[in-house]
Amino acid sequence: MIFFIFFNFVANFIGLSKWSDLYLDKKRLIIFLFLVLSLIISSGWFAEFLHWNEQRTGYVFNDLFLNSFHSYNFSFLIGILTHGAIFISLFLLFDKPINVAYFLCAAILMIIFRSITLYLLPLEPPLSIIPLKDPVLEFTFYKGEVLLKDLFFSGHTANIILMAMLSESKTLKRSMVLIAIVVGSLLLIQHVHFTIDVIAAPFFAIIVYKLGIFTVNRIFAIEDIYIKRCANLRIEFGFRNE
Repeated sequence: MIFFIFFNFVANFIGLSKWSDLYLDKKRLIIFLFLVLSLIISSGWFAEFLHWNEQRTGYVFNDLFLNSFHSYNFSFLIGILTHGAIFISLFLLFDKPINVAYFLCAAILMIIFRSITLYLLPLEPPLSIIPLKDPVLEFTFYKGEVLLKDLFFSGHTANIILMAMLSESKTLKRSMVLIAIVVGSLLLIQHVHFTIDVIAAPFFAIIVYKLGIFTVNRIFAIEDIYIKRCANLRIEFGFRNE
């Protein structure tokens, strides 16, 4: 009941009414609720995984680029840019329930991909790292602690890129891409991530986005009520009109 009240509030607040279409379609509503539940469960599991991963001995990686300059603390700015951009884009996705479904599926896939890469490539943090103070992460996935081995690939960068592709506004898409570049650069300046972590993030975000679009389009299987995305990257990054 709380779930329905919350989504109705958001839909009514921004002057929308298409959530009622989802409520009347029991099959798709069940699928939607399954995605919500799956994200909640996978998020809880991922938090446990990150703490387990923190205890592992990782590979020592010599990053010549990071070694060429001193680290500086930009934790506050990184947090503001990252979570501000994600919150705004996520709020605007409530325009249509299918957009939220795309987000839910993509978020689950992002957790899966990050779990696999972190498991297969455990790394020790850069020697000159300035630990990232991120209250949002510490309150959620980090369980009140500051984790150092959440490295390959950069979740901050990948999630901003993913939300850029999910957003419908061309202006917001371009702004998010710019923010992702800035955040990725600041993460490197603070030596929170290795260079490869940040460079690889957009590629994984694109894979997650395409798989998420394909999966939701298949399981919802509709063309009339919901807007089906084409997953064209030039469009989804805001550099070409549909």
